[in-house]
Amino acid sequence: MKHPQHDKFLVQEFVSKDVFEKWGKYAARKVAPQILEVVFFLRDFLNAPIIINTWHNGGKFDSRGFRSEDDPDGSAFSAHKCGLALDFQVIGFTPVEIVALIDRLKSSGAFPYVTRAENPEITKTWVHIDAVHVEGLSPRKLYVFNP
Repeated sequence: MKHPQHDKFLVQEFVSKDVFEKWGKYAARKVAPQILEVVFFLRDFLNAPIIINTWHNGGKFDSRGFRSEDDPDGSAFSAHKCGLALDFQVIGFTPVEIVALIDRLKSSGAFPYVTRAENPEITKTWVHIDAVHVEGLSPRKLYVFNP
């Protein structure tokens, strides 16, 4: 089912299978628009495919977007379980390149609500971004943390 805000994405890519089965097309509402705007922009700006969840086409990724509270992946307070985080890959680019690009764009005023990224030197194969509130953090700086 096409995402209502971007025709290059499916709703299923942003939520786990159990969430999609429960909510259907309304599952698109489970991920914060502040997070969606980043991958929508990257998809168009880089003209590169973005891989999030792949369960809907037989792939192994199920918990890279919104996760239900009882999903075994992540902690009880995971930003994924609040719809405030995404894990993804951009085909043709390394996670280090993508995190650096997001940081540069933030420094010019883009994506003010995306606050954090996991250190791509540690995650190595994916990008994690979230919109978790961090007291005192500049809206023009991406806080990179070790997972």
